[in-house]
Amino acid sequence: MTKYGYIRVSSKDQKIDRQKQSLLEKGIHEDNIYIDKLSGKSMDRPQYQELRNKVQPGDKIYFHELDRFARNFEEGKNEVDYYQTKKVQLIFLDMEFLQAFQETDDVILIAMGYGQVLMYLAIAHKEREKIRKRQEEGIKIAKKNGIKFGRKAIPKAKMELAIKLWLDNESTTKEIEASTGVPKSSLYREITKRGLKKEVAAVPIADEKDLVN
Repeated sequence: MTKYGYIRVSSKDQKIDRQKQSLLEKGIHEDNIYIDKLSGKSMDRPQYQELRNKVQPGDKIYFHELDRFARNFEEGKNEVDYYQTKKVQLIFLDMEFLQAFQETDDVILIAMGYGQVLMYLAIAHKEREKIRKRQEEGIKIAKKNGIKFGRKAIPKAKMELAIKLWLDNESTTKEIEASTGVPKSSLYREITKRGLKKEVAAVPIADEKDLVN
């Protein structure tokens, strides 16, 4: 029997320390901890799939929380069914009481544990649907009130000045951003869009007399 751990965060900027520490405290070797820095809306995650294919009957996979495992009810249910068939235990550290249902031969208790996991998956799925609906409603109301979303438009005069300073080659992009208020990313995007290039100053060729002297 081997103990594995799985960590998922939604982006590369998010920290994994809290999840990792909770898994290490369960005696899971660091080499057996798999980490994905991707959204949880799909099970198509490289490290998760590698772990899924590696585990053998009798192994255990630990998750810091249920939503690190799955955020979609149907996909989550399919994964639970897969591990049950393969006789691999899923242990969620925020619901460790479910472990007792898996470590029994009583078919009734096993069914109760299975039902509990599915219920929590369904609740989490429903809650995310509510959050998404509230966000959509909030955006509609904001747009109705004249609030615009996306990048803030940069005044044409400011952009033209920024481009001129860039072409003059006498200011750094940091200095241009400070003096015009045009972000470096926006400036480069506009330069690329226009296909602009700085002129390289010609280097004067020395006169033969100068070379001799």
